[in-house]
Amino acid sequence: MAANRFEVLVSSAANKDLQVISDFYILTATDSIAEKLITRIETGFEALAQFPERGNSVYELVFIGVIQYKQLLAKPFRLIYSINNQQVRVHMVLHQKQSIQKALIQRNLR
Repeated sequence: MAANRFEVLVSSAANKDLQVISDFYILTATDSIAEKLITRIETGFEALAQFPERGNSVYELVFIGVIQYKQLLAKPFRLIYSINNQQVRVHMVLHQKQSIQKALIQRNLR
């Protein structure tokens, strides 16, 4: 029996994150490292299509009462997303060391 697949929608902000990540690693490392990291993130998107509930709550957001977002680690990044019916919307892709609070304020997601 085939599992239900979710549609994964990547927001324009998350697509911009991917471009910034790729550009950064191309400039500071190599094309192959940038490609490897982007592939790791895309593998995370595929995992979300199959099992979106596998992610964890975003504790920094739960602490301030924002509970609709989840995160999936695609080390060294985390995919911040929400689930609505059979759709997963990826809102941002952050390095694990980045502050989600600052990113949310910048993007006005709240």
